[in-house]
Amino acid sequence: MSDDKTSESNEQPVWKVAAKDSSHPLHEATWTLFREKFIVKRSAARLESQKDQVVDYMMQIIATPELAYDESFGEGYAPINSVKLLGYWKVTEAIPQLIELLEDDLDALNVIWEVILYALANMGEAAIEPMFAYLERNPDDSYTVSAILCKTRHKDERVWTLLCKEFENADPKNHYNVDIHAIHLLEYDIDQASTYLEEQLAKRGRYTGKSRKTLEKYLDEARRGEFKIRNPYDN
Repeated sequence: MSDDKTSESNEQPVWKVAAKDSSHPLHEATWTLFREKFIVKRSAARLESQKDQVVDYMMQIIATPELAYDESFGEGYAPINSVKLLGYWKVTEAIPQLIELLEDDLDALNVIWEVILYALANMGEAAIEPMFAYLERNPDDSYTVSAILCKTRHKDERVWTLLCKEFENADPKNHYNVDIHAIHLLEYDIDQASTYLEEQLAKRGRYTGKSRKTLEKYLDEARRGEFKIRNPYDN
């Protein structure tokens, strides 16, 4: 490689160099992570042989804020795809960095909020302590913490207590809030949640109208083994 070409490569981010150079070790990873169409299972299989190198690469990508914008190289898809794959591979070393993303400007992050949520949830037990530490720093964001920890399905009394508190603090007349917090409980432990929700329904006059019908529907589905627990990594 000429000195001019070497200098040009040194000035450009690795993803731009790798995208143009088919012999670059991160060429395939770049074309996988920096595109709109991204299927996490297929991508994981394609990049498995160089997993350690790709993990380091994705950590660099999610630490580069400008890549999140539509006008950036990759049109903002690289951080989203990287978070998905870090979660799928259960890269627990990424947990602090993923939590940092949650604590950044929420308006800038709302596009990938759900992706970060599922990535952290897929870390399982390893996410519990960091998320409770996050809650201490962000006491008004208990919804995010409960939405993540319910999907870990790791039995921890603190998680169950948090989920119950979130459900009981939800306005019983607000159908959406009752709905989402009931789902969190059922996702976490369907048997324990079914008993708990039956007890809540027995509170005279508290849950009426659409809220009550929703809870009754979920309980009926749970009894018949038909309550669906969504996991995007199953796709």
